Amino acid sequence: MGKLGRKEFDENGKLISADAFVFYKSWLDVADLIEDESEKLEFLLSILNYGIHGKEPSDDCSILVRSHFVSVRKLVDVQTENYRNGIKGGRPKKQDAQQDDSELGLYEKKYASFYK
Repeated sequence: MGKLGRKEFDENGKLISADAFVFYKSWLDVADLIEDESEKLEFLLSILNYGIHGKEPSDDCSILVRSHFVSVRKLVDVQTENYRNGIKGGRPKKQDAQQDDSELGLYEKKYASFYK
């Protein structure tokens, strides 16, 4: 079990706990569409438990909550992966400025006949 900043992961890289995560307004908008107050609370708590503790909703959770949770899970997973990549240092730096020139060169070669 390794601790990386604000988030803690097990040996398989699964989130154990986090101090914080991003909660999107669209998730609250979805919750507002759920008429049953107990299902609304269940949905919101499932988001919080997954974002903070990495716990999926239980199997006895309503199908409505589970179906809405599918899209939330993907976004939280992306946040967690981005966090882990940031801890590693993020995207590698380019070797030199010539790499940018070569990318432009490919574009110019492709459309060279257009510019003549």
